[in-house]
Amino acid sequence: FLSAVTGHLGCTDVNHDIKSWRYQIIGGSCVSLLGHFVLDSDLLRVAGVSNDLLRYKDFASDLLVLKLASSHTLQKLATLLAAGETDFTAGDIGCLGCTLFMMRLHLHSVNGREVPSKHRAIYLWASMLFLTSIK
Repeated sequence: FLSAVTGHLGCTDVNHDIKSWRYQIIGGSCVSLLGHFVLDSDLLRVAGVSNDLLRYKDFASDLLVLKLASSHTLQKLATLLAAGETDFTAGDIGCLGCTLFMMRLHLHSVNGREVPSKHRAIYLWASMLFLTSIK
């Protein structure tokens, strides 16, 4: 779409801005790549992240995304890496961590009432560039 190779239009629900992105990362049917790193949401399950955060009942909840993209989740991923209980590399786990961070940054730019508009625009731009880099 952004490179003008296809002729279709993608739209998001402006009232629930992050739900489409969350589903692409967590609910996608295939593994995504960011450069030569694997972006596999199954790492979250292996790390012991609650199923309530992975299998949503309320797809419109930004609070679930904030819980998923929390320092608690990142700590679970770091513990998984330190324990050596996965075949994924530090880069793969870091890629997933960066993706969660960008989801949180995106929400902050949309919902941050006290954030200056210039900052919000930069946060949205940065998160869009990151999102469109995922293959």
